[in-house]
Amino acid sequence: MLNVCAIPTPEPMAPNADIALVETPRISVVYFACYDNEANVEITEYIGRLTADRTVAIRMYGFEGAPINIVENVSDSYIYEVIDSEWLVEVNAEARRRYPNTTRESQQHIIVEGHDSYVELVCSSISIERASPDETAAFWDQLI
Repeated sequence: MLNVCAIPTPEPMAPNADIALVETPRISVVYFACYDNEANVEITEYIGRLTADRTVAIRMYGFEGAPINIVENVSDSYIYEVIDSEWLVEVNAEARRRYPNTTRESQQHIIVEGHDSYVELVCSSISIERASPDETAAFWDQLI
């Protein structure tokens, strides 16, 4: 089990919706469905976006529920930072082996849970925000 702390999201996440990962060599984006508010549990037409900068490692699983122990919880968030991550230690050791003369910036091990899947990222920083209406429309158009 991984010990994690929940990271707040600007809007309540919909736990019964899938997540989508879009990756480039250095930036990864995870999209997730949102509710209007805590009182309205209908999935809305907009989505949330987690942007991970300087992503160096990604793992995605088609399993329900990440193997986590939530140490610090935030209502309606399924985005977590792993505490004392062994994978983060492994990734950093591999980076030092490959690039011994490069200074590494601090990194985070992040998990984003969706319905029947979750993604893990090692990155320098994250930002979480509501996607713009145009970005949301383009996202839904690609899925349909």
